[in-house]
Amino acid sequence: MRVFALLILSHVLSISTASAIFSQFLILDEESYKGETSKYRPTLKVNEINPDFIDVRIPHHDDGQSYWLVVATKALPDEKLEFRGIVWGSALSKEIQSITRLGESVDLSESPPKRRGFIDFTIHKELLARCYVYHDYDFDLEDGGFYYTYNLQKHKFE
Repeated sequence: MRVFALLILSHVLSISTASAIFSQFLILDEESYKGETSKYRPTLKVNEINPDFIDVRIPHHDDGQSYWLVVATKALPDEKLEFRGIVWGSALSKEIQSITRLGESVDLSESPPKRRGFIDFTIHKELLARCYVYHDYDFDLEDGGFYYTYNLQKHKFE
């Protein structure tokens, strides 16, 4: 009986350790939208009123993750585009000028306001090279799935 109990315990432990902890970071740019990531493709357009500004629209996915606009002091190399440590509470890097949580756009003309399914914002063209949108959980968790940084300067304008 004791050997049987040990075999069962061994099997249970092997099953629980077989489930891998999965978390993968991806940089989203014009070349990365294939298959599942195509639903994240943003649109960037020159603002019709003032061509010095860019209108950005990012699909909002209600997946438990949040979105942040990260403005750096300069354009950052790919290896510095993972902002998880900053979002999860570490000190800001000297290279980060600001970080702001973004929310889903709503249509205020309806009562109650209707969610639009997008995040919309406008930035000056000069900032584009050092602006990123980070999409991740607000907190540490064991199985984080995919998390992303939109490298806005590497997207085409419509």
